[in-house]
Amino acid sequence: MRILFLYMLIFFVTSVSAKPLSIETSNEYLEILKVKENMANTLDIFLNPLFEGVLKGLSNNLSKQGVPAEKITLGINALRPYLIDTKNEILEDIENIIPFENLQKEIYHPVFSESFSEEELSEIILFLKTPIGKKYIQESYGVLKKSSELSQQKFGPAFEKAFLDRYVPKKEEAKASIIKALESASN
Repeated sequence: MRILFLYMLIFFVTSVSAKPLSIETSNEYLEILKVKENMANTLDIFLNPLFEGVLKGLSNNLSKQGVPAEKITLGINALRPYLIDTKNEILEDIENIIPFENLQKEIYHPVFSESFSEEELSEIILFLKTPIGKKYIQESYGVLKKSSELSQQKFGPAFEKAFLDRYVPKKEEAKASIIKALESASN
């Protein structure tokens, strides 16, 4: 009984003494991970394979319809700027709707605070400043990119259909541009 009481007392003292996470430490963690700088890269990791899958699917469909390969290439090249614009617009929308500073205060800090004390996140930061921690940060995006590529290979067709059916903005304008490019190739 005394041992149980001692464990409970130690647990109570250590849990009460844990210092709440400061916004400064949360922000330092985000800076070390270069979260703001990598938002565009992260978006690329997810959208580029999706866009390439859409283009591949479109190319396959046009090929099945007997459209010559050179016309397909022209059409695909005419569509690429719309996909790039879409990606840039998504990134702008994210920044306009939720500025990064608001993400720090309203999303990241509260979430980190639920999981980490000041001391815990400070120890994680210390680790991330070590050579192996720096390597971890450096390699994480590559691992995420490779995982995304493999996911695209495995699940791409289902995402392609959903994307074509629901998410391509300016679909009619893009379609008109492709048709125009195909027609100009015929002349």
